[in-house]
Amino acid sequence: TEAFTAFVDTFDWGDSDMEEAMRSLLQAYLLPKEAQQIDRIVKVFAYTFYQKHVARHPGLPFVRSKDAAYVLSFALILLNSDQHNPNMKA
Repeated sequence: TEAFTAFVDTFDWGDSDMEEAMRSLLQAYLLPKEAQQIDRIVKVFAYTFYQKHVARHPGLPFVRSKDAAYVLSFALILLNSDQHNPNMKA
């Protein structure tokens, strides 16, 4: 996880929102199939995004904690999976 954390830390998301930041990460890194591995990747992304966002906008964090960033990140993954899953019925 240290290597992946260092990799995620190389991204400069600037003023990107969480969805844009996650898309840029997932264009560079393919998520594995195993849920536990996805969980670790999303956690590293969320904590890194939160730290960079708070450092860039100290008075305006749109999420209150790194755990809230994690929950929101995981929700984005789940919603995106549901949206693009051909087996889901409308």
